[in-house]
Amino acid sequence: MKILLINNGEVLSDKLQKALQTKHTVDVIDWKKDEVGDENKYDLVVLAGGHADPVVGNDKMLKSEMDLIKRTKKPLLGISYGCELVAFVFGGHLEKLEPARNGNVDVNVVEPDPLFADCRHFKAFENERWVITDVSHDLQPLAFSSFGIEALKHVSRPIYGLQFDPEAFEEAASGEKILSNFFRILEGIPA
Repeated sequence: MKILLINNGEVLSDKLQKALQTKHTVDVIDWKKDEVGDENKYDLVVLAGGHADPVVGNDKMLKSEMDLIKRTKKPLLGISYGCELVAFVFGGHLEKLEPARNGNVDVNVVEPDPLFADCRHFKAFENERWVITDVSHDLQPLAFSSFGIEALKHVSRPIYGLQFDPEAFEEAASGEKILSNFFRILEGIPA
């Protein structure tokens, strides 16, 4: 599988790239240095976390990524900041956290989905300044923490979002399992 990884400034992007590269080819582009380009030559698009600038109020700066989310028919996984982008593009509501959250959070799966096979409750690592508090009818929340929505998926397109960093799990087996489950889901999606 060929993966386009868009790095939004995530400090864990090397770890994420390494996790994805175990069985796949990964091309990394930097959101501010490279144009997103044609995602159609890839099997999957991953929007990584990071970013010093919030999603809210920066539509012009983030236009390229937002347009990609709106138009792509390819499977897409938004992680952390990438998840916030997905939620925002589809009419979700984001709220600023005061203070920012950096550490483990308890996550509860509320909607059965193959993404969380055998993972109904787990601890996840987050480094967040914003929280997803609500989503539109286009998205379905899958998991919550006490802060808000931690996982979501589009109701009709192969788009998932994880507000946490699966590559940085304290319970490493859960993060690896969730990524493995995600790739299993992709195997069932027609090209």
